[in-house]
Amino acid sequence: MISFKAFLIIEASVFSTVYATFVTLRKSESTRRKAYENVPSLAKFYYSTEDFISHGQLVGTRIKHRDINRWYGDILTSSVPESD
Repeated sequence: MISFKAFLIIEASVFSTVYATFVTLRKSESTRRKAYENVPSLAKFYYSTEDFISHGQLVGTRIKHRDINRWYGDILTSSVPESD
């Protein structure tokens, strides 16, 4: 059985890792892009957490829209040729 001390060490390690990941995603647009393309669930969790922290201001949603427009703006705004 795992001792209480070992449990606290594991819990502190997990918390530290999650916090460091969140701070890295918050500060680095390139890291958010890598997460969005390779681990979409992590990116979704980040944007949702930003929304939750902002108390209804939807900061995460605004960051997500800004990021997607920066990364894929030329693809989204390019005109699609009309078919005859």
